[in-house]
Amino acid sequence: MHAIYSITFLGSTGRQYIGSAVDFRTRKLKHTGDLRRGKHCNIHLSRAFKKYGESVMSITVIEEVADKGDLIQREQCHIDMHDFKMLYNLSPTAGSMLGYKHTEETRAKLSKRVLSEERKTQIGLQHKGKIIPEAMRVKIRDFQTGRKKSAETIKKLTAARRKSCGKIVLRVCAETLAVLDEYECNIDAARAFGLSSGNMWSHLNKPFQLRLGGGQRGYIWALPSELPSSYTTEEGRAICVEAKKEAKRHRSRASSKAGKAMWLKRRAVST
Repeated sequence: MHAIYSITFLGSTGRQYIGSAVDFRTRKLKHTGDLRRGKHCNIHLSRAFKKYGESVMSITVIEEVADKGDLIQREQCHIDMHDFKMLYNLSPTAGSMLGYKHTEETRAKLSKRVLSEERKTQIGLQHKGKIIPEAMRVKIRDFQTGRKKSAETIKKLTAARRKSCGKIVLRVCAETLAVLDEYECNIDAARAFGLSSGNMWSHLNKPFQLRLGGGQRGYIWALPSELPSSYTTEEGRAICVEAKKEAKRHRSRASSKAGKAMWLKRRAVST
C-alpha cells in the first residue's frame, strides 16, 4: 500500500515524524527494527524512542496514495501543514536532506565510510526510475542559485576528479615512439591541447595500432601500458612503420565493406 504515515509518541510534546512509503508495512517494520537496534538514521526519532519507549510509539497511515509517483508531493503537503519545529524530520523538503547540517563527528564517520559493491547496487535500484516532483526541483534550484564554490572547494573537486581518472597519459611521437610529454590524467592532457576529456577518452579507446598508424600530427596519445617495456629508437621506428601499414590495410578493408554495402543497396533498389 502506498501511503503517507506519521510516527508519534504518546505523552510527548506533540512532535511527529511524517514520511512516505511505497510499501507501508515494509517501511513500518524497518523503522521499528532500526530503532530497536539503535541504528536508525534519524537522530531525533532515535532520541525520542529512547526517551518514551516503544510501548507508546504509534506508526499510522494518514493518507493512502493511489499513484506512487505522487508520494513525495503528498508528503511535502503534509510537512507544510505543520511547524517544522514540531516535526522529527531532518529536512523540511520531502525526500531530501536539503537544509540539514551534519555534525563534525558525523562528517568524519561519513568520510571514512566505504560502501560495498552490493550496497551501491541496492542504492542504484532504489533510485532507479524515481521522479522528483516539480515543486521539489524548484526548491533545490532556488537553494543552489547564486551559490559559489570557494577556491579550496574547486581545488578539492579537481583533485578528486583527477584521482578518479587514475591513469597517466603520454604524448608519444608517431615516428619513433619517443615519449614527448607525460600528464597525470586525461583531464590535464586535454586541457593542455584545448580538448575535452570526452574527446581524449574517445581517442584512447581506439586500438593502439590504429592510433599509431593514423598519427598525422606527428604524435598520438597513449597509456604507459600500451608501450613496449623497453625499446630502442630503431625498434620504435619499426613498430610505427608496421602500424601505418596495418592502419592502411584497415582503411582499405573498411572502404571495401562500405563499397560492397552500397552496391548491394543499389541492387536491391533496382530490382
